[in-house]
Amino acid sequence: MWAKCTSGLSGILCDQGTVTLATWQGALDLAAGSVHAGYNDWRLPNIKELQSIVEQRCAGPAINEDPAVFPNTPALRFWSSSPSAILSNFAWIVGFNVGDANLGVPR
Repeated sequence: MWAKCTSGLSGILCDQGTVTLATWQGALDLAAGSVHAGYNDWRLPNIKELQSIVEQRCAGPAINEDPAVFPNTPALRFWSSSPSAILSNFAWIVGFNVGDANLGVPR
């Protein structure tokens, strides 16, 4: 299950509020502490799961913006739960501006 709105946004069209920016640990904690939609077992997706919602035919953001799916998703980088296997101080992110995956510094 995916949350429809980016953290910090709400409303039917996810057009109310302000996007919550977080470090990697902050994003992990935010997901783990969420009680969105009456569930309390939220987590960040791993890198493969996060890449699975990239919409290759779209850019700025590269995600399905159908109001029933992920409306008003900002073209930002989103943390995954996947740390780098080689660089211990990095974690994987997906940039929904063009849908690319890269390593980010989880400060």
